[in-house]
Amino acid sequence: MGRPADLRGRCDSVGRVALPLPPAFSSRPRAIQVALVVLGPTLFGGACGVLLGISEPAYVIGTLLGIPGGLLAGLDHRRAIAGLGRGLAGGFLFGASLLLAHAATGARPMAELPEPRIVLVVVTTVIGAALGALGAAIAGRAERRREPPS
Repeated sequence: MGRPADLRGRCDSVGRVALPLPPAFSSRPRAIQVALVVLGPTLFGGACGVLLGISEPAYVIGTLLGIPGGLLAGLDHRRAIAGLGRGLAGGFLFGASLLLAHAATGARPMAELPEPRIVLVVVTTVIGAALGALGAAIAGRAERRREPPS
């Protein structure tokens, strides 16, 4: 039995479905690059910082939703080192804006935070770097698989 019609032509030589990759980060306009690297993690981290003062479950769910975001950000790159750099920036901005937004609210944290709190920024930076590198490695591998053999 063959593949459904909507998947024909989107499979590699082994029959695996080849989903489209996002455009390479370097091909995007500078304003979009800045928005993706700076605004995305900063706004999302700020939102999680506000949630930290409202509800522990909401804060945990919000921060967990950031994991696929870090991985997807890495897919914009084709080399793990580029994804690592993107993840370092995103993880740092996410963690720093989370703490700054929470401090600005003046609310008591509803979830336990490490002491000193700057450790949270270190953790989000390391996790962001790993997710970005992983996403870029996946994208690079997928792109190499699509190239016709030489």
